[in-house]
Amino acid sequence: MILKRSICLLVLASFCSFSFGQEIALSFHHLTSAQGLSNDTNSYVYKDSRGFVWVSSVDGLNRFDGHSVKVYRPDINSEHSIEGNIVSSNFYEDEDANIWFTTYGSINCYVRAFDHFISFQLKNVEGFTLTEDYRAFHLDEDNGLWVRTGLREGGLLHLFDINTQSDKIIGAIDGRRNYLLKDERKTAHVISTMFEERPGLEIKQVENGKIVNVQKYFKGQAGLPEMFLYNIFTEELDNIYLGSVDGLVQFSAITGKYEIYNSFEGNHLGRVWSVA
Repeated sequence: MILKRSICLLVLASFCSFSFGQEIALSFHHLTSAQGLSNDTNSYVYKDSRGFVWVSSVDGLNRFDGHSVKVYRPDINSEHSIEGNIVSSNFYEDEDANIWFTTYGSINCYVRAFDHFISFQLKNVEGFTLTEDYRAFHLDEDNGLWVRTGLREGGLLHLFDINTQSDKIIGAIDGRRNYLLKDERKTAHVISTMFEERPGLEIKQVENGKIVNVQKYFKGQAGLPEMFLYNIFTEELDNIYLGSVDGLVQFSAITGKYEIYNSFEGNHLGRVWSVA
């Protein structure tokens, strides 16, 4: 596959080290529980417009100001504490500099002006409150927060309006990791991988608040191998990058062609967990 343009990818793989032709001096600021983090299991990091660094964990939310860490945890005596200990998504900043994210059981918004939180729980089509497996994955230009709740046959795709605080269920969705892409016509495509649960890639086309088309790949059909896929990076359907058990996958959903990159400068990549 020929790349349309040069693109720089940050790839987190399972190799141990690379040998470079020259030494590069790098400086890192290490931030662990020894420096005040609530927990050392941290999947998401975000630097906001005010310079604060937000770090997820499975034991509360961390905010680093460059000097110290402030930890936010649920407080049963406060109606404005964070809802839930396990931060399950990346962070999305709105035009008022408030921070939106999900914990395992709800949508949360950090209201910067008051240094507190408001939280929201969504409902299924029968009207029952959903309490598990929330994961926000995109905040769009219309202030719609795209959220997956549930997994497998119980998974639902929601579009939550952060201005009106209203929710629209778009349809069923599966996938441990989801990524939203809008094409040149502004049509939304939700790209989903199943992580290590099972192989495959799904692309759902969403128009007027409904799923109108579903395409499935890497499940042993249409000339594509069965493949376990992890995180996703793309800017167009013709050029999708996927972390996989076998290396970095470059895939075109337009042509169906793919290429696997499983080594770098003679070093085997192994599993590629994250692409950014």
